Amino acid sequence: MAAPPENKLDSLGIVNSSGFPLQIAVGHYVRTEGSDSGFEVLFSEHAWQNPRTGDTGFIDLVLRKGPIFLVVECKRPKDTKWIFFRDDPKKADRRHAKCWVSTPKKVFDWRDVAMSPTSFQAAFCTTRGSNGNDVPMLERIAGPLIEATEALAVETEGARGKEFGTRFFFNVIVTTAPLEKCLFDPAEISLTTGKIANADCASIPYVRFRKHLSARAGKAKDLRGLVSAKENTVFVVNAAFLGNFLDGFEIDQESIDKYS
Repeated sequence: MAAPPENKLDSLGIVNSSGFPLQIAVGHYVRTEGSDSGFEVLFSEHAWQNPRTGDTGFIDLVLRKGPIFLVVECKRPKDTKWIFFRDDPKKADRRHAKCWVSTPKKVFDWRDVAMSPTSFQAAFCTTRGSNGNDVPMLERIAGPLIEATEALAVETEGARGKEFGTRFFFNVIVTTAPLEKCLFDPAEISLTTGKIANADCASIPYVRFRKHLSARAGKAKDLRGLVSAKENTVFVVNAAFLGNFLDGFEIDQESIDKYS
């Protein structure tokens, strides 16, 4: 077979340098092979405007299964892995996540729910070439994603009735980057060099990234509650494991009953 003309190779390279092919592939997977998970593609390239901040943008994909909405951002970084770590290596994997809850009972805010799948949870993520003077890479992605999720929740607030009753909106990043967890003893970090002496790193399919990702605080009764009120959860999923993630994505009945 003859090689494509050089201009076609240039065009393909330009297309592949964007993130759109991954976004299209994720949508195609959900519509075909991933349909057994119960999720459907509700929106693609969905324009949003957050009335609280005035920020605007486009949501790559919105996936829906019953009352569950996944607001998905697709990212295809080049030649790097995303490494997640936390300051307490003894914490167990988590089964709670913070999502936007909208109910006929007038709940309209970020709330914690018990749900599957359980996963490693971390507040720190680093990549090759990260600059300590910049806003970390994942925070730059997660912040606008949270704004977009709030905007979608507001937009669908008027659509009540049988189809839209109680709704749960989750933040999700799907990436081609390999994901790893890194466990270490904080006592082994040198105060002289700021470096870790020993660590145990392993590949993971997805992770809960949880920290202060929005400056807006929810309602808090005390200072400890203020810390929790400003936290949010973003699921980060390696694209190769998207099927496993969607197949196991369920909210515990106790949490559903609480807000229904």
